[in-house]
Amino acid sequence: MIIHPTTPGGYAIFCDDIRDEINGKTTLVGTYNGEMFLQASLPATIPQLCCFATIIIDPHALPKQVSFEIQKHLSSDKVETIVQIGVPPIEEMPEPEYRPGFGDEKKIFGMKFSVRMPLLSIDRDMTLRAVAIVDENQHRIGSLTVRQVEKLPAT
Repeated sequence: MIIHPTTPGGYAIFCDDIRDEINGKTTLVGTYNGEMFLQASLPATIPQLCCFATIIIDPHALPKQVSFEIQKHLSSDKVETIVQIGVPPIEEMPEPEYRPGFGDEKKIFGMKFSVRMPLLSIDRDMTLRAVAIVDENQHRIGSLTVRQVEKLPAT
């Protein structure tokens, strides 16, 4: 049985830097696996943090609106949007380049976002969440939890 990714959907990778190479490749430097450990006293400032995200859409069911956000969650009720990127209405965009994926004829349309966040001030543990907003529905496509630690965990 072939199971295709749910659309709309996507993924996001948080990292220290994103480099666009001259050969068309994208290099992600210092990727995080869901957690960043800070061995520093708070408050602290992260000088640069990046997020590489892809929103996957079914070209046969194109939404009216798409946007991308990075949200800072300090608690269950305190959320701050730190990055917001709007996308022009789908009908105003040039015809997307469709490509077959996953070994069959299903076509997907991917929107890629490379984001360098502004200086990030950390005064307590928090979670950054990458969110695709498709026709007013939020799709969580990645997160990074930032924790202060006295000693870095063993690898």
